[in-house]
Parts: sequence; structure tokens; C-alpha cells
Amino acid sequence: MADGETGPCDPDFSDLPTMIWVNTLSRLDLKTRYKVSITCSKLNEAFHHPTLWSRMTLYLIGNMTNYGWVKQSVVPARNMQLVKHFGKYFQNLTIVISGYLDDDFGNWNNLIAEVANKCRLESLKLRVGTATSV
Repeated sequence: MADGETGPCDPDFSDLPTMIWVNTLSRLDLKTRYKVSITCSKLNEAFHHPTLWSRMTLYLIGNMTNYGWVKQSVVPARNMQLVKHFGKYFQNLTIVISGYLDDDFGNWNNLIAEVANKCRLESLKLRVGTATSV
């Protein structure tokens, strides 16, 4: 190649339509999806696209026994943040409950109130696991 001539250009993936990025992000778990979204504005735009948030699963983890020796967070702060930021896009929500939830639901009530205020759900599923009772 002579001076001043340019060779084949590297592909510019930022020119791809947003829906291709939304489709790609939808195949990733939430943690990886977030990490990818902070790499560039195009991917961040795709991360905030409503169709990416139409189906959501929230996990609530209580104590593994009813003794309550070790209190675990019933509602991780991440769940509350997801509902506050993206709840308006949720259409099909699944809440998975694992472990023993004692009388002090606390954050659980706050999460349900937030879901009721923010979300316009078509379906809500509760999947309740088993707790060990000794």
C-alpha cells in the first residue's frame, strides 16, 4: 500500500441498530448485562430499552432455618433498585422466595408496595421454595 492509501476499515459495531444490542443483552445474566452496559453509550441505551425489562425475576432469600440465628436480607437492595428504575417496564414478574421468612418481613413489604406503585403487570408468579424446620 502506498503512503496515504487506507486499507479495509475495522467494523464499527456502534452502527448496529439498538434492537440487535437489546437482543444480545437479553441473552446475558443481569450482572454481565450491567457490566457490558457501562462500556459505551450505545450499549447503555440498549440496557435501558423497555423490551429488555418486560420479563423479570426477583430473588428473595430468607433464613435457612426457622431459628433465625443468622438473619439474612430478605430483599436485597438490588431488587429494590431494579423495581424503582425499571419497574415501569415489567410486564411478567416472577418473585422467587427461598428460605424461611419470619414475622419481620420489613423490606418484603416495601418491595411489594414498590411493585404495586411502579409496575403494570400482565402476570405475577410467586415461586416459593422449601425452608428447613428443625
